Amino acid sequence: MPVKQSPGTYSGFPEGIEINEATGAINVSKSETGLRYRITHISAKGDTSQTIVVLSGITYTDHFYILAQGDSVAHPVYNANSGRVLPLNGSSFDEGNLANGGGCAVRTDNGKINLAESIRKGVFGANPQNDDKKEFEIRWNCRKYPSGRNKRVQPGQARLLLQVHRFFS
Repeated sequence: MPVKQSPGTYSGFPEGIEINEATGAINVSKSETGLRYRITHISAKGDTSQTIVVLSGITYTDHFYILAQGDSVAHPVYNANSGRVLPLNGSSFDEGNLANGGGCAVRTDNGKINLAESIRKGVFGANPQNDDKKEFEIRWNCRKYPSGRNKRVQPGQARLLLQVHRFFS
């Protein structure tokens, strides 16, 4: 909930945040983590205010990968900042084998996705077509501190949408 409750309506951008429009309360367990959201409040008088909220976790940046040019690895982004170091010591990715079991080649030790390997594994079948789509859930647990310190586990999940786009000249 907002620090100071104010009548009006609340909204969040981009899609993926579960926010109560009347109170501004964010349901973190139903929101996508690892993203930066803009929260907008419009008061009963019509005044608008905005703030930025980051939901701690991991996501993957939207990107067109050009496999023919060797651009084939999707890197996880931690806490909405590609420059942040992902806590890997004791972390695990793709718990339950949901993504790898569906043909998405996720490294379980660092969360990187090899898109070329995913294609070779048949993630889109034997003959991928333009606009073929496949969505995956990647569950992860990140150890916040190395062994010997306060071992807090940060669980979460990321949604990943793979889509085929062939560009013809």
